[in-house]
Parts: sequence; C-alpha cells; structure tokens
Amino acid sequence: LGSALGNPIPETPFDISKSLDPISSFSSATISSGSIQVDVTNTIGLDLSAASIVLWDVGMSQEIGSHTFPGGINDGSIESANIPLAGMTVSNTLEARISGTTLDGDTLTSTTGAISTETSFPDGLTVISATAEIPALSRDFTQRVEISEAGDNALDSATLSSGTLLLSIGNETNLEADIDILLPDLKDNGVRLRVQRTVPANTPNVDTTIDLAGYVLEPGGVITPQDVSIIIVATVDGTAPTQIAVDSADQFSVKASLSNLKFSSVTGDFDAIEADIPSSQHEIDVPEGFENIELVTTALTIEIENAAQLPGSVDILLEGDQGRTLNLVFDVTAGTADSAVTTVIDTVVSDFLSPIPSIVDISGTAIFGDGSTGTITPNDYISATISIEAPLEMIINETTIENDIESESIDQDDIDAVTEHVIEARFVYNIINHLPLGAAVNIYLGGDSATVLSNPQLLIDNIVVPAAPTTGAIVNDTISTGYQQILLDSLDIQILENDPLYIGSEIVLEGSGGESVRLTSNDYITVVARIEVEYKFDDDF
Repeated sequence: LGSALGNPIPETPFDISKSLDPISSFSSATISSGSIQVDVTNTIGLDLSAASIVLWDVGMSQEIGSHTFPGGINDGSIESANIPLAGMTVSNTLEARISGTTLDGDTLTSTTGAISTETSFPDGLTVISATAEIPALSRDFTQRVEISEAGDNALDSATLSSGTLLLSIGNETNLEADIDILLPDLKDNGVRLRVQRTVPANTPNVDTTIDLAGYVLEPGGVITPQDVSIIIVATVDGTAPTQIAVDSADQFSVKASLSNLKFSSVTGDFDAIEADIPSSQHEIDVPEGFENIELVTTALTIEIENAAQLPGSVDILLEGDQGRTLNLVFDVTAGTADSAVTTVIDTVVSDFLSPIPSIVDISGTAIFGDGSTGTITPNDYISATISIEAPLEMIINETTIENDIESESIDQDDIDAVTEHVIEARFVYNIINHLPLGAAVNIYLGGDSATVLSNPQLLIDNIVVPAAPTTGAIVNDTISTGYQQILLDSLDIQILENDPLYIGSEIVLEGSGGESVRLTSNDYITVVARIEVEYKFDDDF
C-alpha cells in the first residue's frame, strides 16, 4: 500500500488472520453458558465496505462461531462481535479470521495503520469441565444429624455416657483436599468437637469413628426432633503451573451418623410421662376380737422421695378386702441436687379403715414432667412410703378377745395321792386392768388343746374387773380385783391329772356405749392365777 499513498485505491478484498493471546491457565474447557466478545479496531486509513469475522479454535481445529458487520468498519472505528460459547468445548489457542473489502476510490492516508482485535468475556463463563490450573479455593457447607434418642423432648444439654459419631468423608475430585469438620453442638471440657483430615484425590470414602463418652451435647433450637449441626470446610491448594482435569460433578462429601447414644444426665424440657405404680398387696395383722371396731381418728401419711429434678403428680388407689376404697391424688415437688421429700397427710381415712381390712391392695399411676426445664440422671429414683397411724380412739362394741392357748407340765408321779386326798382346793386370781373399759375374764382348762375352749374340763368364767380410772379419756392408773379365790371341789381338782394341762383365756371387753375411747400402747389387762390344794398327807405315800 506504500506506493498508493495519496492515490485513490480501487475496491480491494482482503483476508487476515489474527492469533488471539493464548490463555495459559487452561488447555481446554467445556462451557455451559457465556460468550466471547471480539472487538475489531480499524486504523488502516481506509473504510471497509463489508467485513466479517470467524473465530477459529486452532487447538480443536474447529470453528467456534462467526459474525458479519453489515455496515462495514469505518477507519478509526471499533466494531464488536459477540459469539456464544454455550455447549462448546474450546482450547486456549484461538484465532480471529477477518475478511473484508475496501471502498472503491478511497485515498490511502497512512501506511502505519492496522486491523487489531481484543477479546473479553462480558458475562463471564460457566464451565462444566476443564483441564486447567486450579486456583486455591475453599468451599464450606453444612449438614444436620437428627438426635432420635431425645424423642419429642427438647434438650438444653446432655452429658453422654456412651455413643458413637461415624464420619464418612469422600473426595470425588482429582485434587487433594484438607477437610475441616466442626460439630459446635458437641463439647469435651468446653472445647467443640473438630475433626481434620487430608483426603487424597479420588478417594470415595474415609471413615472416622469418634467415641462420644464424656461429651456434652448442646443442640441448638427447641423444635423437636432436634439435631446436631455439622460445619464442613474443604480447602484445596492452587495447582499452578500444573493443570488438573475438573468437572462440575466433582464433589466433596461428608456423611455423619450418631448411634447408641446414652446419657448420664439430661437437662431439658420434658413432656409429661406417665408410669404405672406396680401393684402390691399388704396384710394387716388385726388382733383377734378387734375386727369390727370403728376407728375415730386416723392419719395416713405418704412420703414421696423424688430424686429427679422434675415435678409430678401421683394418683394412688387403696382397696381393702372389706370392700372399701380410698383414692389419693396429690402433687410431688421437683427434687433437688440430693432429693426432695413430699409428705402428704390425709386425716379422713377412718371410713376406709372401718372395719379394719386384713388385706390392702395398693396401685396407681405417677406422672412426671410438665414441659418445664429439669435435669434427670440414671441414678434418679422415686420411692413412696405409706403409713397409717391410729391412736386407737374408737367406738367399741362388746368385743371378745381370745388369747393363745398355753400349756403347763404337771408331774404325774403320785398325783392321785393329791387329787384323791383333797381337803380343800381353790382357784386364786388377781385381774389387773389398765384399760378404759371394764372386762370379764373366762379361764378354760383341759387335757386336749383342740377342745379346751369348746369343751373344757374346768371353766372359771365371768371374772369381772371394772374400767381403769381415766383423765382426758386416757387411763391414768390401774384397777384390780385384788387376790380373790373360787373354791374347787374334788371333781374340779382332777384337772391336775392332765400332763400337759392346756389353759385358754378369753377377755370380753364391755362396749363403750357409743362413746369413743382412746387406747394407747401402754394399755393392758393382766391375769394372775394359780390353783392351791390342801390334801391329807399320811405315811402311805
């Protein structure tokens, strides 16, 4: 063109090729979205009546795309071509092939001009896969693992006596990675649980098992079921100048599972839990003759020892074999660091105990937890003690009390010499009464324990003693018959020919006339008795 400087130029077609600056950071890439923009600058000193550009991939030997500038490119102007790259696999060596035609009759004004190109990616590129220098990068993601052992209870904190955390770490890339795993909800002496592993490239699974005994679990949030948060950070060093094949399907993975969790203590909000109180049967030893007494004042005391730091309520049913029932419902306070005792006293139990049952069945339910915050441990317990106290203030109808049959051994050598030579015989007694009731005493004697009460050989009956003196309805002294005697005849005295001699006694208490009387453990009635015999003694025996 130098010879044509200053002269008109005829219409002249031309083709030029311009190698684009190679991209050293990758050798190939498959693109899912994005485009390349080629800016063409005309400084040759001539207007171009028509022009087009073809973007050629030298490395792949393929056309990437083309663009036509229908208005040409005037001298001193810039025209841009935007060529889509989506779906293309491209190399890093590209070439711009530009074709055009000068205007007929233009005058060349300079020989130092040129047609130049610049490229850019105006919207960036999204790459599906590439072989490239990978810059240092860090990726973080989170997971959550459900705490199934807690059920519907919201835990504030729990100390683990045992449990296992299993981490399975996968690296499905061509890059070695440092994996940092943080479980902020699990702490050992206040230090959050952290696991760090370097995982080689293309390692599908690296298992790490952690014993959680002694760890404290503090899950965040109160929505149940609760879970444990896992924060994972994967870090990769830059690879330059080495190029590594990467793909959008490449991934780092961490799978976590909690198993066999057992708690040595748990603090949280516990919903109500109902449990049956095991049924039990208890016998009451009612003294013979007292089966039909009516108790006037009776106190039933229940002591509930609660070592769990949860409040509750107890519903207890007492069933007597005489057909009466008693239902008790009461609240139980939460335990302390040691334990707490709730005492319930019910003084309206006389109806249940009148008449006194010989067997009482006890059953019921206990409910603990009301949604409030508390702490429980495996050593927590709940125990109950039920006691019935009656000062035996009662209304007594005429009551017969049979005592146990006793026996006396009598030496039978020459006994007939005594019984057949009686001069005088007598039954000597003294009845000492410390009861607020009068009584009659019957003495049965015989040689057969089976029939001594029903068919005695000798009956001493209706020995009467009055009621002892009282102050404020309580006996303050004794009263006695004094030593008295009842004469026995020669037939009565033959009772001594029994060895052993069986003796039965029966106390008939007078009724209290509809008025209540009070008995204490100090009240008693004592019978002192003996048989005296005077007989003729001669040298025949």
